[in-house]
Amino acid sequence: MVWDETLENADQLFSRNFFSILLGGDCSIEVGTFPVFRKAFGDQVHLLVLDGHVDTVAPSGERCVGAAGMGLWFLTQDSQVWCKERPFKPENITVIGPQEVPHETYGIKVIPFDELSMNKIADHLRGLPEETSILVHFDVDVLQKEVMPSAYSPSEKGLSFEGASEILKLILKDVRVKGIEVTEFSANKDEDGKSAKTIVDLLCLVCDREESHYYKD
Repeated sequence: MVWDETLENADQLFSRNFFSILLGGDCSIEVGTFPVFRKAFGDQVHLLVLDGHVDTVAPSGERCVGAAGMGLWFLTQDSQVWCKERPFKPENITVIGPQEVPHETYGIKVIPFDELSMNKIADHLRGLPEETSILVHFDVDVLQKEVMPSAYSPSEKGLSFEGASEILKLILKDVRVKGIEVTEFSANKDEDGKSAKTIVDLLCLVCDREESHYYKD
């Protein structure tokens, strides 16, 4: 299972000496990557999820839902049955930009799309303890369908490219952010390469951040 492989290769993914960019997979990869992030940076960590959905679906025999919709449930509610690492507290996770808020969020803070503002995100970041290390989880379906038609599940309602850029600039400006993972991109749908270019353009903001930090240091 990819979660186990991720845990076994922890030292190759995150380090205090470099900024990490992880590409590919569905949202369930966070079940492996966030525990690994904690191993690298200690218990004071935060998962900042930019996603069109809140992935807190609980496993059930009554309906079939992929693990991609259950990632945050596994991280906070699983009693080391599927995920062998100890669970996270809800306050270790925030979801930004979902189209709807489910009935059950298990205490995870959610800033839905309809209430989204730069001030709210900035206030939330300021409220995190100073010693926090942050991992950004970017599900491409947080972008509207016109911007990201090649998401696994394209969103009718979502961020524009400009909106996503401004949010990422704000988040990446925070030196506590140590890595970003990009998920839910379906290359088979991207016949003209425009969606891939959109992702690359957004990731260039990471390069801008690292360059500015380098010259500042």
